[in-house]
Amino acid sequence: MNLEATYSPEDTSIKIIVNDPWASMDTVTFAINNILDWAGSATDEKITTFTTYLLGDYNKDFSVDVIDLSNFVSAWNSEDYSYELGPVTGTVPHLIPSRNEIYDLRDVMAFTRMWHYSHQTSVAKIFVYDPLGSELNIYQEGHRLVVDLPEKTRAAHLSVNYPRESKTITPPAEINSSEIIQLAYHPEEQGQLIVEKAFLKKDGVKNASFNIASLNRENAIIEINYVAYDDSNRVIGRGTKILDIIAIPDEFALHQNYPNPFNPTTMINYDMPENGKIKMVIYDLMGREVTTLINNEQNAGYHNILWNGLNQGGRAVSAGIYFCRLSGNNYNQTIKMLLLK
Repeated sequence: MNLEATYSPEDTSIKIIVNDPWASMDTVTFAINNILDWAGSATDEKITTFTTYLLGDYNKDFSVDVIDLSNFVSAWNSEDYSYELGPVTGTVPHLIPSRNEIYDLRDVMAFTRMWHYSHQTSVAKIFVYDPLGSELNIYQEGHRLVVDLPEKTRAAHLSVNYPRESKTITPPAEINSSEIIQLAYHPEEQGQLIVEKAFLKKDGVKNASFNIASLNRENAIIEINYVAYDDSNRVIGRGTKILDIIAIPDEFALHQNYPNPFNPTTMINYDMPENGKIKMVIYDLMGREVTTLINNEQNAGYHNILWNGLNQGGRAVSAGIYFCRLSGNNYNQTIKMLLLK
């Protein structure tokens, strides 16, 4: 280590100057020995230890999170180079910055690497925010969950808690560009997804989205905690929203009725991956239409309907083989059913 040391007789102090760059999250120990006092007597060895902060941890709380992301974006846009990070050398978390007073993708990548290190090595936090500002518009669009952020958002944090026995989440693709930074951390074993996103330009749509899929036919409830910051690192929106998630299948399907054989009622399950008009018709063995069970617009999801063994006129049909046909959105499938008396 390249050091310079000077002594000040006025206040009997020793000043040590480190000319080498400091590494992130490093520990440096200085030991001074063979010190003589005015009487020529030797003193005990003096040891002083310094610990450096995480690179990118601007508020010095030993965590690189959305607050630091908001600070980074604000400094980027105001050209405050005291927040600059790259280029860097070394390995995470002990990166050594070589600032060049230019904000570019090297700074973004340095922040991204430290963000991931911080989330992977710290205990996952349960975020619960007191409401501030208007409630965000959060909605399900098929398999996609969309969060509309306030128009003046520069950085935002989303924490999603979901039942992992019922639902699975695909983290959004990470983005590291001169326009958007999007980071995701997904501890699946805890049923949690953390997404933090920053917008380096004022214009454009301010939202975040990710895919959510079902492991069964059951709907579920998820919790989303959010906070959004503006250009000046002020909180402009925060809160918690409980959302009912509709289980959406991946493809159309008509399942075998149950019970089968049946007398006189049977249940028919069918899956719709998207909204649309469907039609379900029961035919007899001769191909004649017996009754129409469904002929309308329906939302995506897992559905079922009960057939009570009656025809279109409300009269009980005779025992025999019947066919159930489901059609809609370029989909057609037929199952065979047996009614016993």
